[in-house]
Amino acid sequence: THKTQETGDRLARHVLASSGYLELGMFDDAAMVLEEIAPEDKNRNEVLGARVVLYMAAKKYAAAGLVSS
Repeated sequence: THKTQETGDRLARHVLASSGYLELGMFDDAAMVLEEIAPEDKNRNEVLGARVVLYMAAKKYAAAGLVSS
């Protein structure tokens, strides 16, 4: 349970940081923060959602469609 809380906190920080970069128009930095997430966590809903938002903002609609499906 403690480890689960740490994982959730870490993911939340990465998703929040990505969102902040996105608001500043720093798409590469937003993507880099999401890439730093551990491979076993990259398919979690909050991470996939952040990736879709990033791709939509960057007008990479095909990539957004792949991630969301």
